[in-house]
Amino acid sequence: MTRLRPAIVARRFWPRVGAMETRVAQLACGLADRGLEVTVVTPRWHRYWPAEIYFHGMRVVRLDPPPTGRWTTWRWKRSLAAWLRKNAEDFDLAYVWGILHEAHAAVQSIGHRMPVVLVPERTGWFGDCFQQVEMAGGRAVKDACLKAAAFVANNPIARRELEAAGYPRNRIHDIAPGVPFLPARTAETVTAARALLAEANAALQLPPQSPLVVSTARLDSVVNWKSLVAAWSTVAARRPAARLWFAGEAPMQAEIVAKIDWLGLTARAGPIGTFDAIDGLLTAADVLVASAPDGAPQAILEAMAAGIPSVAIDVPVNRWLLGNDAAGLLVPRDDSAAFATAVLRLLSEPDLAARLGNAGWQQVQRDFGLAEMIRGHLELIEQLHGERPYGR
Repeated sequence: MTRLRPAIVARRFWPRVGAMETRVAQLACGLADRGLEVTVVTPRWHRYWPAEIYFHGMRVVRLDPPPTGRWTTWRWKRSLAAWLRKNAEDFDLAYVWGILHEAHAAVQSIGHRMPVVLVPERTGWFGDCFQQVEMAGGRAVKDACLKAAAFVANNPIARRELEAAGYPRNRIHDIAPGVPFLPARTAETVTAARALLAEANAALQLPPQSPLVVSTARLDSVVNWKSLVAAWSTVAARRPAARLWFAGEAPMQAEIVAKIDWLGLTARAGPIGTFDAIDGLLTAADVLVASAPDGAPQAILEAMAAGIPSVAIDVPVNRWLLGNDAAGLLVPRDDSAAFATAVLRLLSEPDLAARLGNAGWQQVQRDFGLAEMIRGHLELIEQLHGERPYGR
């Protein structure tokens, strides 16, 4: 049997850590574990990064940055298209994360030679389909994307948006997201997880019985961290022992720390850096907060797998996962008072928090297994292998 050779294109990958990076790495590693010859193609964001590495046994190619050292959309598209054309003999299918600029480059450069699969990264007002309408050159991007061999919708909202945007229904494939299973949450697992955090970093040692709330989003201008910090001022006044930790990349760390200092919350909230694996942190936590206005499905799924409830912005993709407060609490966007009320409710009602956390854990066991997600993508790749590309 011919060994399948997919190239997975993503503008963000390890050692950067976030929702997109996690999903891409899980898919790539899962396919490689099943015998596929996987190549990940991504920008070389820093010159000191090696141009090529092997990540869990699979090849990762980092495209060289421009002479200025600063990537632009045009430079990324041009570099990606050139690499795909030059190396097209080394793979037989392209899997592109997002249906924006990298998708445009892939379809235009190699779509006539092999199948190209597009996976929308985001939904909602900040999502890929909406951006195709709003951004400069969006019409040309969409015209190219329509020629892709297949599209993956990992939730009903993504499918609905793709259909509404005119993407052919018969080329949209529903593959639910997946996360690794974690043991059922107990007092012993929480204590052990907190001890490991403190052992790894003394700054992460918690006072006994301190409630821990975490955010695992990349802290940039899109994520409304200001609502969380404002909400925490209210939470800290009622629960002084509670802690809010921001885990993940923080391009706006200086602004966040300044806001926290100004509110007098320095000892009770703050960024704690990035984690290659987030399961230990989530096991140690009591609540996840998700303030991304376009939703945070990966973060919420990881919290569900750890058995903790989420407080999240009320947008369709979050509502789909949390089931209208069945596995967490939904709050209006930009409403810091509602965030504070929801967090305080979960911290003050441990039975409710345990019930919601257990419901989410059970749902992950039932509907969002990582193995099932990998199997769905593998079946799609096998189905497309050797098929004639569309739109040519």
